[in-house]
Amino acid sequence: MNFSCEQIGLTEEELQTRIIDGIVTRMLEQHILYTEDSGEFEDIGDTPMRHRLDKAIKSHIDAEVDRVATNYLEPMVKNLIEGHTLQMTNEWGEKRGDPITFTEYLVKRAADYMAEPVDHNGKPKGRDSYSWKQDSTRLVYAVKGYLQIHMEQAMKQTMGESNKIMHDAIMGAVNKGLSEVMKQVKVNVSVK
Repeated sequence: MNFSCEQIGLTEEELQTRIIDGIVTRMLEQHILYTEDSGEFEDIGDTPMRHRLDKAIKSHIDAEVDRVATNYLEPMVKNLIEGHTLQMTNEWGEKRGDPITFTEYLVKRAADYMAEPVDHNGKPKGRDSYSWKQDSTRLVYAVKGYLQIHMEQAMKQTMGESNKIMHDAIMGAVNKGLSEVMKQVKVNVSVK
């Protein structure tokens, strides 16, 4: 039985649009399964076409974000960091000393931080300084810790290797001694 477009109340263009929309919807739909036992919907995945399309969209968005960041944000942030100057002031807001750039300020702060005195636990003198005693600077403390860790690892490795060598040597000597003793001992078995 054949129907014409006029009989079903659609024009040829409307029918084509509906068919194309249906095909696109089926190709891009997400498969969801309803299980009666649990009464819940379960996502069982996307169609391959939707998966490829989502991947293409994500990569396009990532590329566009990278382009915007590279072309606009990086130069703006670089100019803010390199061009920004800091000026020390007194409690009334009057300028004191020479202005310094943000980069110079960061370098100075890093140098001060690494040169700050610390105790044997690596803690600086703070509010709880009753029994605090200077041991070294942060940099020296960090180097000591680094060296201690690597020296311990090297010693453990060396001890493990030497224990294996000693074990093999001792076992060889014991086996040789036992074999010599066994040669000298004679066992007589007699039946009565």
